[in-house]
Amino acid sequence: MPTDVVVVVVDDPTLFAESLRTALSLAGYDVDWVPAAEAGRGGLPWVAAERAAPAAAVLDLDLADGPSAFGLLEDLVGRGIRVAVLTASDDHAQWARCLELGASGVVSKTLPLPDVVAAVDRLTAGHPVMTDAQRVQLQHEAEDHARREHELETRFARLSVEEASVLARLMEGEVAHDIARTSAQSPAVIYARVNSILTKLGVTTWLGAVGLATDYGWQPPAQAG
Repeated sequence: MPTDVVVVVVDDPTLFAESLRTALSLAGYDVDWVPAAEAGRGGLPWVAAERAAPAAAVLDLDLADGPSAFGLLEDLVGRGIRVAVLTASDDHAQWARCLELGASGVVSKTLPLPDVVAAVDRLTAGHPVMTDAQRVQLQHEAEDHARREHELETRFARLSVEEASVLARLMEGEVAHDIARTSAQSPAVIYARVNSILTKLGVTTWLGAVGLATDYGWQPPAQAG
């Protein structure tokens, strides 16, 4: 059991944070809990010269208050502190980003608290928090995600201003017939634009185009509105 090992926990004031703090204290750690909002206002007070240097830090990725968790992660790693990131998100692109910024590992909040404490034990002992296989898998998933994002960006960039305008109206719940009726264009022109949208986006129906645009988070250019 660790004795007087300082572990910083940066999190919002939540039940999970309190439970983790208690679990780490019971495991023998000297827990320095810093609310995210306080970290944002005061920088990193736990690294002040008069305080014991932390052996490690546990940082919640899903902060609602204060600065960006990624910014805090970079600051902590830059000060030579080993960091385990906690998150409820299953967005592995974010997990991979944490590793790129120097996190020693990412731990899911869905794990039982004893498993989270065990991860902190490995962290403070200087052991890997994640296996090499887990890291490689995350890297592959991040690369696949980046390729997919680039591919979708390229597809949507092919749309003309007129096609983007039609797609925007389809996303608002209109159908091609309604768009033609309320615009200065003939139905034939609108249907031709819809078909061109389908071809450029690589889908077979206008519902598929709308679904793809929604999932990607596409927004029409200002001039297409």
